Amino acid sequence: MAADFDKSCHALQKPKVETYCGLVFGTFAENMPTLSDYFGPEMCGNIQRLLGRDMELLERFQHGLDGNWKLYMENVRDTYHASLLHSFMTTFRLGRLSMKGAVEVSKGGLHHLTYSIRSQDNDQGQYDAKEIRASKDDYTLNSPELLESWPEFECGTTLAIQSLFPNFSIQQLSNVITLRLIVPKGPHKSELTWWVLGAREDTPEQRAIRIRQSNLVGPGGYIAMEDGAVVGWVRRGVTGADDKKSVLAMGGRDVERISESRCNELAVRGFWQGWHGLMES
Repeated sequence: MAADFDKSCHALQKPKVETYCGLVFGTFAENMPTLSDYFGPEMCGNIQRLLGRDMELLERFQHGLDGNWKLYMENVRDTYHASLLHSFMTTFRLGRLSMKGAVEVSKGGLHHLTYSIRSQDNDQGQYDAKEIRASKDDYTLNSPELLESWPEFECGTTLAIQSLFPNFSIQQLSNVITLRLIVPKGPHKSELTWWVLGAREDTPEQRAIRIRQSNLVGPGGYIAMEDGAVVGWVRRGVTGADDKKSVLAMGGRDVERISESRCNELAVRGFWQGWHGLMES
């Protein structure tokens, strides 16, 4: 470079970086609020519940998806698809719409949290009556230890899925706690990374339970395998329907902040409301 070239005037753009409960977030936006203000109190409460202690990395998975990153974030926010798609979850009573729970959406719709409490499941026979992914007597599990768990949280929550706009989510399934980051790899491809976490205070028995349960969520597990397939189906389905529109009207048309019913599209509407707001600004 020439002798008078000033590197400080031509450096790469520096992101604004802030940490929250051990997570590091960065942005190139100039006028971003603090993370606590950006997430809001409801979202911060769940992050602190899961990660507000000394955590450590147990495992890391990574796999590609045949779809745009926004399709996957829609999937994360779709609160009722698990009872239809993830038959393992309903068969072995890990997640059913009859469980006590709720959907919470942040102000403006950008973030969401859905959760349920397994001990409140009182739907015996409900799914048989409706013929929706019923738990049948002839379904058995050769390794029942996969479902072993312990009551980790005083609130009783056994399933919690949280999305933080634009492309990050936190999940609790029984005692397995995961972070998920979806990265665009073009308009029709994306890459998903999972991090499985444990608490440093875990006993050896608790650590073993977390690691066994992690077999449910990675790319070889029931959840990621099925969600990944559905993202591809949706992507291929909408390719030939450029002139069509879909209406997300289950549960109404507005974006409520809280709903005790998890059979709605509240969080998905919130995502697109927030997205359009940003695109218009």
